[in-house]
Amino acid sequence: MLSGYGQDNLFLERAELPNLLPLIPYYEHGWDLTDDLINSYKYSSSSYHFSWNIRMKEKFNKNNINKKVFITGSPFLFYKEREDIKKKFEKNTIFFIAHSTPLIKSDTTIETIDNLIKKLPDNLKPIDICCHYFDYKNFKSMEKLGYNVITAGKVFSNDYPKAFYNMISRYSHAVSNQLGSYALYCINLDIPFYLLNEAPKFTNFGGDKNVPYKYQVSDYKYAKKISPLFSKIIDKPSLDQKKLADSELGINSRIDQLVLKKIVLESLKNSLINVGDAISLMKAIIKPLYFYFK
Repeated sequence: MLSGYGQDNLFLERAELPNLLPLIPYYEHGWDLTDDLINSYKYSSSSYHFSWNIRMKEKFNKNNINKKVFITGSPFLFYKEREDIKKKFEKNTIFFIAHSTPLIKSDTTIETIDNLIKKLPDNLKPIDICCHYFDYKNFKSMEKLGYNVITAGKVFSNDYPKAFYNMISRYSHAVSNQLGSYALYCINLDIPFYLLNEAPKFTNFGGDKNVPYKYQVSDYKYAKKISPLFSKIIDKPSLDQKKLADSELGINSRIDQLVLKKIVLESLKNSLINVGDAISLMKAIIKPLYFYFK
């Protein structure tokens, strides 16, 4: 199945099921730092939900959401563990630009990133710029300033996990001005992450149902709580950083492969009698065609 970041297939492969099988459960597409449970998760049609961690599952419980929630951890780890990905230390630092979306615009500019990088110590340089595919065309011109601008590629690609890990595993350090999934994946790969204290502001001009019109990720309560863990430049992830990454990625709380397989098959069976899951089944069948032409 073709899906965003190739995650449907990661779940199916983990469960040792065919890639062509429709995936009924809804799941978290990245590291969620919001204060409240977002609408996409709360109102998804499926009665099944795959969560990254205990913290996210508790959000469902607090909101009294009538869904069967299972902790699977981040599906990207399925790929990393299966391929036994290790860091390679070929380059110095990767700078992750907090990304925009087709509905949400960031106030981050080329000048902003250039100024932030100039303030970083020389031992972190050279620094490559990593952009989400949505932002790549906006920052590619930074190559004229001497930077190497890279991206893991299109969002709707089943090869995305491979491209992502091939990219980040080459660096000794990771930097950004916003917390994101990349921070956890780097720490999990034993790459230290440093957070710059100049967070971007976002404008939800397209009416995304999950965020307000104006917001900053750095304003979320959980983001404020954990940000101090990343305030120092270090050459190896700290014990506290590793504990956080393990917890947020669900490494020690996720269900095993056999249970995952059972749930995927159960949800398919349930789509024959449950309206919401039947709708999810139709979406799962139509979704690959939509992504193919995106």
